[in-house]
Amino acid sequence: MQNVDQSKLVKSAGGFAIGEGILLLLGGILLIITNKEHLVDFLSEFTGALLVIAGIIGIIRTAHSSEHRSSWIGPVIAMLSGTILLLDGQIAASALMSVLGVMLLMVGLIQISAGFGSRSSGNDRWGLLLMAGILSSIMGIIILMKPMLAMYVFTIFFGGWLIILGIVLIRSGVEIRKLIPRS
Repeated sequence: MQNVDQSKLVKSAGGFAIGEGILLLLGGILLIITNKEHLVDFLSEFTGALLVIAGIIGIIRTAHSSEHRSSWIGPVIAMLSGTILLLDGQIAASALMSVLGVMLLMVGLIQISAGFGSRSSGNDRWGLLLMAGILSSIMGIIILMKPMLAMYVFTIFFGGWLIILGIVLIRSGVEIRKLIPRS
């Protein structure tokens, strides 16, 4: 009896992966082809809906698994974040860009510092860390100075990333479902 339950669990996990992959693939395509004049509204609504759906799926997974009980915190935060994006997307989108800009600037400064520290300790790859820090800092400054331009670029890259992630999830789901032979 336990083998039947495990095979159903594996098939449902594969089905969830395929479903999530299809949603991500479609979302990525929509992000890339969306009208740029309505980008902020579309991006906040799309991301909000995705976060709410991901939160619901995460809560369902947590309820049906024997994982640690604190694993429900992430899905609940995703649902709350998605709800905030759906309620007031303009404020959430501008706040997101500001946080991203500050984060990249701080990461860049830390990488620059680590690069100089690596050089003094004899690490031969200190230049790569220094270059990554400089690029991260420049990206952070650009995002803080031109948030709408950053939003357009971010949307294209995020859409491409969602397409790739969707394809990977679909393929993984198909492979997972192939593990259980048909009866």
